[in-house]
Amino acid sequence: MPLPTARQSFAMAAHLARALGANVIPCTVRERRPLVRWAALHSPGSPRLSAETLAAWGRSAAEREERGEPTAWAILPGSARLAVIDCDRPSALAGLIERFGETPLVVRSPTPGRAHLWYRWPDGADVGKVDEAALGGAYSIKARGAMIHAPGSLHRSGTGFYRCDLPPREWVAGLAAALPPLDLAEVERDRVGRLDLSGLGSLPPDWADADEAVRRGIAWLRAAGPPEPGGRESKTWRAAMTLGDLGVPEEIALSLIVAWDAEAPVPRGPGAVIETTQRAYARRKLPGGCRRLPTDVVVDAGAIVADLGGTP
Repeated sequence: MPLPTARQSFAMAAHLARALGANVIPCTVRERRPLVRWAALHSPGSPRLSAETLAAWGRSAAEREERGEPTAWAILPGSARLAVIDCDRPSALAGLIERFGETPLVVRSPTPGRAHLWYRWPDGADVGKVDEAALGGAYSIKARGAMIHAPGSLHRSGTGFYRCDLPPREWVAGLAAALPPLDLAEVERDRVGRLDLSGLGSLPPDWADADEAVRRGIAWLRAAGPPEPGGRESKTWRAAMTLGDLGVPEEIALSLIVAWDAEAPVPRGPGAVIETTQRAYARRKLPGGCRRLPTDVVVDAGAIVADLGGTP
């Protein structure tokens, strides 16, 4: 099956987002970098994007496609009180479905066995994103404060796109209410508790009582294992960026990653590790996003409604 055009990809993403009552944003394909500011759009009660704004983004995506710069689309599940189990380990998918229950909304990656399972928040809950380290590495949860690829979006490999098991004709208003609630008891069961730091013996033992961000950072490093030879600078960079994502302060991340590197068969050494970590944290302080997309384009609102109501 041919890859969707920019117009088809946009129509699918916007159609599903509208059915769920969620916001959707454009992002780059390879880096998965948001192309718009989205901090005010990902929580319940956030303003809903107008058809005019969405249409302007769709037109910009078509222009980017003509320049050879494809656009992906990400739905913000937290904006509609939804949570998505993001399974990147094919061997875990069947077990996750058995544990959390069948859901009609399953979006599959081009990589066999990887999928996004959509659920709604339980009554009275506020679900934030949960990283893989806190869940034993089998899956992560995308909810408030996170984004997830929409059906029709090109995969970062450029060789396939995300597909939904539920056909577009069934993406109707009220779809979110038809989703089963996420079992938070199962999520809590997988969270990392008090840690055994024996795998990072050079760390101060009292760091077992550190705050949640630091404990999750330690858990991620332990799950990753000591860096093996080959591409160790990129592995250090990834570790630093991940610890930053988890909210670990830079000064603590420096000590953590130096200790992590010391466990490697061939350590890079504190100097090289500190330099890479400092560059990664400096990168995180740069303003995010790319060029601004137009929001003042006059569009035919009826045309976009027709697009969203059809089957791409």
